[in-house]
Amino acid sequence: MIKRAVLIGDTGGNATVLRECLEEAGVVSGKVPESLMVVHVGDLIRCSEQFRLGNAHSVEVIVGLLRDNPINFVQLLGNHESAALGGPRRKGWDVEASLTQDTCSSLIALWKSGAIRLACALDTVDLGSVLVSHAGLTRARWLDIGQPANAAKAAAAVNRDMQLPIRDWARPGRLVGDMDAAADTTWAEVNLELYQPWLLNGDAPFSQVHGHSSPFNFQQDSWWPDATSLVRAATRVDKRIRRTVTLLTPSIKAIAIDWNLGDVPIDDVPSWPLLQLDCH
Repeated sequence: MIKRAVLIGDTGGNATVLRECLEEAGVVSGKVPESLMVVHVGDLIRCSEQFRLGNAHSVEVIVGLLRDNPINFVQLLGNHESAALGGPRRKGWDVEASLTQDTCSSLIALWKSGAIRLACALDTVDLGSVLVSHAGLTRARWLDIGQPANAAKAAAAVNRDMQLPIRDWARPGRLVGDMDAAADTTWAEVNLELYQPWLLNGDAPFSQVHGHSSPFNFQQDSWWPDATSLVRAATRVDKRIRRTVTLLTPSIKAIAIDWNLGDVPIDDVPSWPLLQLDCH
C-alpha cells in the first residue's frame, strides 16, 4: 500500500542530480520501497548538445527504474522528451545533437510501451485528489476532456492521448508560437495559459503539481514578466526550496517544483528538497 509519494522536479539532463534525488527519495540500488511512490515530472533530458552524455545516463537510470518498479515509479513526459519523440520544439533546440542513437531508441521504446505517461493522480492526506503532470492541466483543456471532477479521472482522460501520434495532440502554445488556452500538459505556459484562467473562473476541482516552470524566476530573483497581479497575489514563493504554491481557490493549490536545473552550469548544479506528500 502506497503511504507516501515523493515528486522529483525537472532534472534536465543532469544524471548526478537525478541519482541524488532518487537517493534522497529512498530508492536503494534501483528499488523503490513498496510503501513509496516516486514520480519524476518530466524534462528528464535537456535538448542541448551540452547535455548529451547526461541525457544518456539519465535515460539509462530511468529505464532500469521503470523495468524494476512498474507500480512504484512513474516517469512523466516533459516537453524536452516530447521534442525528442518528434513533437514541437523551441527555436534553437538541437534535439538530434542532444541524444545518442541508443538514448533516442530507449525513449521511443518507453513511450510506445506506455511506460512514460502524460499524467498521474495521487490521493493525498493534505491536498486531497492531486493531478501530477509536467506543465499542468489548463482549464480549457479540462473543459475539452469533459470537466473531470477528480484527478484520477483527469489523468485517465489526458493519458488517452498516448494512443495517438504526438503531433495529433501536441499544443505547445505561446512558448513555441501563439497563445493557446488549451496548451497541452507538456507545454502549457504557467502564468497566462495555466494559472490565470483557473484564477479568473475560480472553479479548479482538484490540486495540481507540475514542473516545467513557475511564476517566479528564481535565477533572476524576480517574477516572470507575464506573472499577472492576480497570479502574484495568489502565489507564495519559497526561495529556500525553489518552490511556489499558488492558491487557485481557497482550498485548491497548484505547486510548481521545477528547479531550473537545465538552465544552470552543468558542473555546479545544486539540488533542492523534494516535495513529499502523505497518501491514503
